[in-house]
Amino acid sequence: MMKKTVLASAIALTLASSFTQAQEPEKKLYLGVNFGFGSGDETIEFDDEEYEDDLDVSTIRLSAGLILDERLRLEGSYNTYDFEFDGGGESDVNILEFDGILLFPSDEITPYITGGIGIATYEDTGEFIDDGDDLGGLSFQLGGGVIFSAADNFELDASYRMKAIVWETVEVFETDFETSNSLSVISIGGRVLF
Repeated sequence: MMKKTVLASAIALTLASSFTQAQEPEKKLYLGVNFGFGSGDETIEFDDEEYEDDLDVSTIRLSAGLILDERLRLEGSYNTYDFEFDGGGESDVNILEFDGILLFPSDEITPYITGGIGIATYEDTGEFIDDGDDLGGLSFQLGGGVIFSAADNFELDASYRMKAIVWETVEVFETDFETSNSLSVISIGGRVLF
């Protein structure tokens, strides 16, 4: 009876150790940078009217992440977006984002899906707003991509993300303006793992 208990305990410890090692990543943190481009639109509603303008977008994304296990990561990022409107003009938007990333591990190329929220600032809009502050808003993003492990401590990333930004309602000349953006962005970049 004692031999069976010892044998069962040894097998259980071996299995638990193997499971723990498979789930625990060697690297726990990463820093990354992505460059992207895409398109979208901006919608402004006021006095029961709606104005919409298409736009082209380019972006730089600086990220820092925590690798929880081989399938789950949490990431914070600072994103700057340059909007070029088809109707003329340019604008800058900065977003601090928080995302969850669910990976589907494989040998070399790992697909993933991601989603999250962000806090956005529409730069240089304060001059048009009664209180003088730049427009603030919330962003919601969904996406997916693939990670290619180029070395033990370096990953390449390619992704597609959809983003909606809802800006605060502001009053200009006693008229309420509601502004929103929708974006689709393709990006490539890399991450250094620690």
